[in-house]
Amino acid sequence: GGMGGGMPRGMSSPLQSGNRRTWSQAEQAPTDTEGSRQISKAIGRLNTSVPMHEKLSYSDVKGTLESIPIETALKILKDVESSASSIKSPTNYVLAAARRASTGEGIP
Repeated sequence: GGMGGGMPRGMSSPLQSGNRRTWSQAEQAPTDTEGSRQISKAIGRLNTSVPMHEKLSYSDVKGTLESIPIETALKILKDVESSASSIKSPTNYVLAAARRASTGEGIP
C-alpha cells in the first residue's frame, strides 16, 4: 500500500510561508495555482481534524476539483466536513459532487 506517506505536508507549512515567490518552481506541477493550494490545504485539514470513515484521497480528487470553479470545490469540501459522519467514502462523495457541478446539475 502506498497510501501512508502522502500527507505530513501540513507540518512543514511554516517553512513555506516565507518564500512565496519560489514555491512555483519547487512544485513539479505547473498547474498548481492559488486555487489548488487552497484545495490541498482544505483536504489536509479535513484529513487531520475531521473524524471521517476514511481519509479523503487528495491525489484522486485533485484533478476533478481543479477542473471546476474553486468556490464550488471548496463548497464541496465544506459539505464533506459538515456531514462527515454520514459519508461512507469522502473521496467518492467529492468526485460525484464535482462531476455534478461540472455538468451543471448543481450540488444537492
